[in-house]
Amino acid sequence: MSQTSTAQDVSTPQEIQDLLKQQEEINKKLEGWRKQQEEIKLKEQTKAELEKFANMLSKKRAFTGVKYEHEKPAKLRRIFHNITVIQQKEKALAGERDDVKKECVSEIKQYLEELNAK
Repeated sequence: MSQTSTAQDVSTPQEIQDLLKQQEEINKKLEGWRKQQEEIKLKEQTKAELEKFANMLSKKRAFTGVKYEHEKPAKLRRIFHNITVIQQKEKALAGERDDVKKECVSEIKQYLEELNAK
């Protein structure tokens, strides 16, 4: 043994050293338990958010405005990618719809002006 260990052994009784070791073990177990509880809580939150997200998807006709803002599970990576792709296509389609709508309104107005001119 080194001199510091023997000095500690002399200054603190064995019973106290045992209690300190026991306290250290309890603290390690508590830390492990807290981490485990945090993981359980996170899993429950993820599960609840995914259920809410699935309900929202089933009620909507389109994917516009659908957002999942929590950590995405790795197993569902492809699903979230597909949703993103569809959202981009819907956005592009909405732009095309606006263009067609403007063109229709313009042609109708032009036609009405021609009628009024006659």
